[in-house]
Amino acid sequence: MNATLALRCAPDVAAAARGDQHAFARLVDETRSTVTSITLAILRDVELSRDVAQEVYLMAWRDLRRLRDPHSFLPWLRQITRNRAHTRQHRRLEPVTDTILPAAADPRPDAVDMLVAEEERAALERALGELPPSAREVVLLYYREGQSTA
Repeated sequence: MNATLALRCAPDVAAAARGDQHAFARLVDETRSTVTSITLAILRDVELSRDVAQEVYLMAWRDLRRLRDPHSFLPWLRQITRNRAHTRQHRRLEPVTDTILPAAADPRPDAVDMLVAEEERAALERALGELPPSAREVVLLYYREGQSTA
């Protein structure tokens, strides 16, 4: 399968090395699943693996002129992919500190959060309204005041 694919890709590799964008697009179509499979296997993050795959193809387009043998394209591309994925894996973002997070996140609830909170409040009010008064008091004391069930 790989030998057949290498033979099938060789003319497009040579054309793409000369700057033929359509030939390179065909190479991307032929190798997309291989590149994304490698990046996903290493990074275990779908979005990041897609980003790295794009970087791989940009690097391949840039460096394709240096590839001497068009039949070596697939191993060359796979190695670029592995190297780029491992580089990104080691460059993962550092944990966000307590001083950075408040500046980056808006603590105010958005419309969806407010709607969900209102629906939860209404559902709780209905449920409490259906309890007998003595049970309602126990539940309220337990959850709101931290009292024991006794």
